[in-house]
Amino acid sequence: MTRNALRAVGAALTLAVVLIALPAQASAADRLAGARQVLALTQQRLSFMETVAASKWLSRSPIQDSAQEATVLQAARDAATARELAPASVANLFAAEITAAKVVQLGWGDEWLLYGFPADQPPPDLTAIRPQIAALTPAIADALTQTSLAHCVRDARARLLRDAATTIATAKVTPAVRESIVDAILRVRPVGRLAPCGRV
Repeated sequence: MTRNALRAVGAALTLAVVLIALPAQASAADRLAGARQVLALTQQRLSFMETVAASKWLSRSPIQDSAQEATVLQAARDAATARELAPASVANLFAAEITAAKVVQLGWGDEWLLYGFPADQPPPDLTAIRPQIAALTPAIADALTQTSLAHCVRDARARLLRDAATTIATAKVTPAVRESIVDAILRVRPVGRLAPCGRV
C-alpha cells in the first residue's frame, strides 16, 4: 500500500472515530438538559429570596417558616405523583431548595445587621411574591421528568457543578448550596425505577 493510500485510510479511520463519538456527546448533553433546566429554574426561585428576606426583616418575622415549608414540600410531592416521579426524591430536591433559600435570606440578614437595612427600600408584599415562587414548582417538576438518566452520564456531577457555578448566581449562595442542589437533582427517579442506566 502506498504512503498516500495509508494516509487516506488513516484519515478515514479518524473521521469514523469522530462520527462515532459525536452521537455519544450529543446524547450526554441531552441527558443533562433537564438537569440544567432545573438549575435555571432554581436560580429564578432563589432570585426572589432577597425580597422575601426584606419582607421578613421589616415585619420582624423569623426566617424559619415551618408551615410554609410543609406546604412547599407537599406541593412538590403532588407534582411528582402527577408526573410519575418518586415523591420522596422530588421532595428531597425541594428540601435542598428550601435550605438554599434560607441560606440566602440569612445572608442578607447578616448584611443588614452589619450595615443597616436600605432606608429607601419599600416594604415588599410577601403575599404577592409567594404565588410567583409557587408557580415554579410545576415547572421544576416538568424539567425533572427529563433527568432520569442524568446520573448515568460520565462525570455528570462535575459537569453540573460547573454549570451551577454560573447558573445559580444569586448573591449569598454558597458552593455547598450548589452542591446540595446538584446532588438532589441526580437522585430524582421515576416511580419504581432505581437505577435506569443500562448501557450509557
